[in-house]
Amino acid sequence: MRIMSPIAVGFLYAAGVLRAASANAADAPAPAPAPSKPHAASQWSHSGRAGAFVTNVYTEGAGSSRDPAIGGARESTAFLLTLDAALLWRGGPESSEQNLRLRYGRVRVEGVDWIENQDEAHYDGVVRYSFAKPHFVYGAWGTDSVFTSPVDHQAFDPVTARVSAGYGQLYEGLLLQADHEAKDHAGEDRLEVRLGVRAQKRWSRHDTAFQDRIEVGPEGYARYDRPIDPSIRFFAQYEVFSEFDDIKHVTQLVTAGLTAALGTYVTLELAFRAYFESHPHEAPAGSTGYDSWSVRQDTLIGLTYSF
Repeated sequence: MRIMSPIAVGFLYAAGVLRAASANAADAPAPAPAPSKPHAASQWSHSGRAGAFVTNVYTEGAGSSRDPAIGGARESTAFLLTLDAALLWRGGPESSEQNLRLRYGRVRVEGVDWIENQDEAHYDGVVRYSFAKPHFVYGAWGTDSVFTSPVDHQAFDPVTARVSAGYGQLYEGLLLQADHEAKDHAGEDRLEVRLGVRAQKRWSRHDTAFQDRIEVGPEGYARYDRPIDPSIRFFAQYEVFSEFDDIKHVTQLVTAGLTAALGTYVTLELAFRAYFESHPHEAPAGSTGYDSWSVRQDTLIGLTYSF
């Protein structure tokens, strides 16, 4: 039996395919028009990071030092546990985000027992419907609390819950659109602004009568996120709220932060938080804590695990 070479076999196979294609061409139906591009499939994504931070200050001869930076220092040890988690969903013109932020830290200063130096339990969510980019309408909700009350150390006191709805705009790739390399490697920057109406209520064992009611009024929100590079990210956020019944009673919250991954499990964090609340008309004259800014700044380095 004569065996054909592989090249001959290849030519025969190609000729057969061409004959079959020409024979069926007349019977083949006309190609259907290209369908319109469907909406992107619904997609879920999540991110999270748990962290453990420890700081320690040691001094020797501080009491007699002529250097005020040493003489004013006290030995202290502090630890901080953190958890940040986000859940996102996008389906066509609709999208949703949910964020959880937990912070709990204690510090021990020389001669003093352990005391809390950071305590935060924050959750928020938003659903958006984009009717014409960058415009959208939204519904939002959230709650803020602490693990232990600063007054009597009771759990989760106070608690503030809120719901809101309104109009907003979302811009992605706002400042990085000209820097394609930065966008490809670090992701897009993002600016979101909202204007709506909020209803909120606070629960606490220590609130006065005028604080134990539902507050309704206008809200404003703005947040800018920017990835500087794949390991460094920055954000700044501003929130403002007032009441229809007391429009001069305004609360403002400014937060900002920078997170830098120094290694696979080592992270540096810089955090800023500032709060202002004007004097409500129901509050007695001379009440403390109103009409002035309070500020907190933190610098942390520790071990983190992302998931």
